[in-house]
Amino acid sequence: MFNTNDGWAVGSAADAASPPVILHWNGAAWVVKTPPGVALGGTLMDVHALSPTEAWTVGFGPAFGAASSPPILKWDGTIWASVPSGLASGVLTDLHMLSSTDGWAVGCTVIGCGPGTAVILRWNGLAWSSVTAPAGIAGLLDVFMLSPTDGWAVGSIAADGQGSIIHWDGVQWRRVPAPTGAFLTSVHMVSATEGWTVGFDTVSDLSLIVHWNGLTWDVVSTPPVPPTMTNILTSVFMVSALDGWGVSGFTFAPKAPGFGAGSGLFIHYGPEVIPETTTSFSTLTVTTTTSITGTTTSAATSTTSSSTTTTIPPGPGIPGYPIESILAGLMAGVAVLAVLRHRPIRRG
Repeated sequence: MFNTNDGWAVGSAADAASPPVILHWNGAAWVVKTPPGVALGGTLMDVHALSPTEAWTVGFGPAFGAASSPPILKWDGTIWASVPSGLASGVLTDLHMLSSTDGWAVGCTVIGCGPGTAVILRWNGLAWSSVTAPAGIAGLLDVFMLSPTDGWAVGSIAADGQGSIIHWDGVQWRRVPAPTGAFLTSVHMVSATEGWTVGFDTVSDLSLIVHWNGLTWDVVSTPPVPPTMTNILTSVFMVSALDGWGVSGFTFAPKAPGFGAGSGLFIHYGPEVIPETTTSFSTLTVTTTTSITGTTTSAATSTTSSSTTTTIPPGPGIPGYPIESILAGLMAGVAVLAVLRHRPIRRG
């Protein structure tokens, strides 16, 4: 979404004789925008809008990209036009544009994104060109750029059993240590010292959440909430350091690796909202004077009290584990919660 009146969604072709799906949100409805000159039967995996007159999308062609160049399309405000990727075949899974002259796309040489299949492309304002991927990693599934000199990409499990996490320092991509068995699908950075990646832990067969603290990527403990937490988390988005969302629509079949049908799952990371209620009292004093001729003057005082209930907006709150329904059970002590605010729980 570029703004509330301008957004894009992309996906698979309805059938082998149809183009990939591109929908545009105009503030009132989603409208189909059929791209001309694009291979039929393909799939678009990601879209990124820079402005109302510039957006990009990537994906793979028919036959799962095995025999066709992966599509890269650019929106100029009027039509979507193809831009050469420079690849004879393969899959582009994600892209992130910093500007009209600086952008990145990642993917795999083959479907499955196994070890040694990583693809990295860079846009310089004129053309897309291949960039050497670090040795030892597997195919890449997501990329997030903080700046021209600071970016991250994540992906599948490498030959050594570690997940694939790489960092761009402005000169080259370098591999960064990742959890063993980590199948990573999405990454979102809040800053150079705060970021998250999600996916699936193929060792424990649980959903995987990993946090970057500026020095290391640490696995965040997941509560035992079967069967929902056996879902593979497919996307993460952070609104701020203490407010983020993750989603999943798949389960993972550890005995027969691959995606399976599963119920949708939303998880939230952030402060627990617990309204506080206080009661205030006000006192009203009324004095009356009665004069009777030939007698003394007396004064009677009566006091009445009224109460009002005011709901005070919650304060910063306590960041807990992403599933909000569990947060109430984590309120064991102020000291422990203060630590949790700044440091994720590490899996033992």
